[in-house]
Amino acid sequence: MKAGNINVKMLAGTMGVTGKSMREDAIFDIASTSKFYTQIIAYNLLKEGAFTLDDKVKT
Repeated sequence: MKAGNINVKMLAGTMGVTGKSMREDAIFDIASTSKFYTQIIAYNLLKEGAFTLDDKVKT
C-alpha cells in the first residue's frame, strides 16, 4: 500500500488458537484497519504543523 509518499506493507499473523497463517487477502473488521489510516492522517498533519505532540487535547 502507498499512502502519499509512504510505502506500507501490512503483515498478518496467525489465526486464533489454530496457529494457521492468515491469507494475504484476509479481510479485517474496519475497526482494526481504521487505526492505521488515522495514524497516517495524524502524521501528515504533524508534518504540516497543524499540531505538535506537546499540544493539549481538550473538548
